[in-house]
Amino acid sequence: MARLNAIAQDELPSIEETRERAAEHKDFPALQELVSQFPDEQSIFASWKSLETYAKLQSMLSRTDLIDSITNLRAQGRSDLAKWLEVLAFNSKSRVSTSAIEEFIHTPDEFMSREDDHASETLHEATKPSNYTEVPHLDLTAEQLRDALTNGSLDRLQVHTPMTVQYVIGAKPVGEELKIALGTNGDGKAKRVGRLFKETKDLLAPANLTPLDVINGATLPPQMESQLQDLIYRKDIGINEPSERYRLTASVHRKSDPLSAIAGDETDCCMSFGTGKNNTYMLNPNNSVFTVRATKADGSSNIITQSVLTKDMNVKAPTDQFMEALEGGPQVAVHQLIPDEVLQAQKAYLAGDNIEIKSNHANKLAVIEAIYKDFFSRYLKANAAHENLHDDQILLGLSHSDALRSVDREANTFVPQAPPGYSDKAGDAVGVLPVKQGEQKNIRLIEEEQQPISDRVTSSTAPGVTPLTFESTLPASFIQSKTSEDNPWGRQGLFNIQNTLIAKDINNIAKGRPNLSLKYVDESGRMKGYMVAYEGVSEVNGEPTPSIVISDIATLGDSSGARTFASQLNAGKMIQAFGDLYRKHYVDQGRVLPIVVSTRDGVGAGFVANKLEKIDKRAGINFKPTATDAFERDYDYVQDIALMPSSTAPSR
Repeated sequence: MARLNAIAQDELPSIEETRERAAEHKDFPALQELVSQFPDEQSIFASWKSLETYAKLQSMLSRTDLIDSITNLRAQGRSDLAKWLEVLAFNSKSRVSTSAIEEFIHTPDEFMSREDDHASETLHEATKPSNYTEVPHLDLTAEQLRDALTNGSLDRLQVHTPMTVQYVIGAKPVGEELKIALGTNGDGKAKRVGRLFKETKDLLAPANLTPLDVINGATLPPQMESQLQDLIYRKDIGINEPSERYRLTASVHRKSDPLSAIAGDETDCCMSFGTGKNNTYMLNPNNSVFTVRATKADGSSNIITQSVLTKDMNVKAPTDQFMEALEGGPQVAVHQLIPDEVLQAQKAYLAGDNIEIKSNHANKLAVIEAIYKDFFSRYLKANAAHENLHDDQILLGLSHSDALRSVDREANTFVPQAPPGYSDKAGDAVGVLPVKQGEQKNIRLIEEEQQPISDRVTSSTAPGVTPLTFESTLPASFIQSKTSEDNPWGRQGLFNIQNTLIAKDINNIAKGRPNLSLKYVDESGRMKGYMVAYEGVSEVNGEPTPSIVISDIATLGDSSGARTFASQLNAGKMIQAFGDLYRKHYVDQGRVLPIVVSTRDGVGAGFVANKLEKIDKRAGINFKPTATDAFERDYDYVQDIALMPSSTAPSR
């Protein structure tokens, strides 16, 4: 109230002056949308909310530095980043931190390193996105990481398919609305009954329906019903739209959609833009944001509900204990915390961390719950098969959740494929929401829109050697932990593996590089080994040199985890597949890069060099091992050995 009183006492510019200033920036939709909300001087003082919005408009117009930055970005051809800056700085429904915006644009390395007030310090440090730019030999910068988010590259990695469904609430069935508008005996309420009748008739003709059919209850296709609704309430010929009627748009957003980044600001929750946890959600491809957005009759809209989505595995062990144990650092024995069932190919679960609702919409719980049930039933029907998801339920975190508190509960043994440092779904119990499709009360479907992503990167569960992505973080960390049973200091830790896999996946997508990392799955569907490899930059002969880095190879043999002929055979299969990829994407393209192998015992590089010998002969390349200095990494000594191409011949 003090702030509003201060606004009221200030001498605000007139609407005419404001329009003149805004006219200088016609290519800024956010500004123009705000100006359109004030048709005259009286509208400024129609309510406290109007007054506050008008004051925010003045603040926007005064930020000439941000306006200039957006203009310059557009001139440089960086329209995606300009769009983000415009949404972040000039969103009328939220107050995004100016310092966070400036860091995101100008010093993204500082932005990616931001701390969080709610997450465990240890877990947040281990998972924050600045870790992605610190992976050894990976040439991914903070600027490139930010741009991969804003330009849509990261969309190709996100595990949730974007989808939007529109609903309407607070309205009579469309037949009743049409009856009021057209009338029955000359008592129609429409401004131009004859014109409305004709346009309605034309609209319905392709469906072989008449206006009378609709009035009598005929079912319309969703898109046609939406068009008829718009026609009935068209200002020049229809009836006045009731103030209580508005649309709700439910969406799983793309990673590149800036609205998903400020969902926490609009719902006034603790994951506002610039908080450490939100930064992790934005850049971790296993996280997506689901929102419900309200659009009123006057055209204004805002996010009223949001959930952070994850794709989870059932690890058959208490989630809270598992996450708490991971605070112990890289040396924690993952294979002792969860059973080896995590290695088995299995369907994943769609999960939401909780349901956050904007405080002034808490009276719409019934509507919001109906939307969650309807939307996710449609989502799973469309996407469960190709996303390898259970199609009959979703999981919901119970901490700080504003809705569905009476949902069925069960013991929480579900962990995200690539866990963030903070989640409201990490307690000892989890909500289970059945999502069988059926008519929901309080809402009416208008339109459903699938938004598939082209060239999407997906994870395979097929037997044999297939690409390794971040979606295999949990089984890979189990294998690495198991194979380091006799050498705890040799463990990399779940989060180091996770950060490496996410970072190399993002770097590959952003720079058009092939995925050289591989996993081996046996005929029973159990993952038995993995190999992390990527293009990066290494110090070779004292000079930064483009190179192919093999940072880790781990395979399981018998039940004891000991190195056996079988485990070496599995490793050999992956190295052979790697060699084929190397020849196809590098040698055949005229780029013969050195292969740098990171090893803790010196054996790994020799083994790789030996297995590459046959590949050398086919590709016409001779590799000469060159040792580099040993260095300490994660409390253990690591040595990089460069396999230098000493001669080349045409591939055959």
